[in-house]
Amino acid sequence: YPWPYVEGLTLKEAQNELAFLATGIYGKALPNQNGAPIRLVVPWKYGF
Repeated sequence: YPWPYVEGLTLKEAQNELAFLATGIYGKALPNQNGAPIRLVVPWKYGF
């Protein structure tokens, strides 16, 4: 794959009721390696 890897999603996907914004993991602040300070989680998309 060419670098940098780019992935996108539609506005409809981002507004789905299963998508959410994460600010922490396991009761602690989200680390940089996991997308700190906030990460969009889209369960059916890899890497979101």
